[in-house]
Amino acid sequence: MYDEDAPYGNQLHDKTVTIINRSEVVGRPLAALLANDGAKVYSVDIADVLLFHRGHNLQFNKYRVEDCPGLKVEDVLPRSDIVITGVPSPNYRVPIELLKGLQEKGVCFDGVLLIKLLFPPCRRSRRRELCLRQEL
Repeated sequence: MYDEDAPYGNQLHDKTVTIINRSEVVGRPLAALLANDGAKVYSVDIADVLLFHRGHNLQFNKYRVEDCPGLKVEDVLPRSDIVITGVPSPNYRVPIELLKGLQEKGVCFDGVLLIKLLFPPCRRSRRRELCLRQEL
């Protein structure tokens, strides 16, 4: 998903990410991190949807946050290239019928969808990989 040839801070340009559950520990910081790297990030919580972005064609140096009145998770999932869930309930399921190109973006086996995301190199120039699991 990362464009390694793009300049640092623009490697997720033209990617749309949805993060479900805007916790202060994972959801909100991850939305800021991905938005600062050029992604358009929908942050979905029980009450509302916020959009983290750097403007049209990355016009801002730092991300901005906008309220998206009327939008729900059902509206933003079909637009998403990456979906990350952090809902602390074993009963929550992402409505997979709303995910575009699910088979092309992840690997599905044994009822578990694995989505690999590559994060930018850390200070020691190592790549970190994060595998996210969502039971189907």
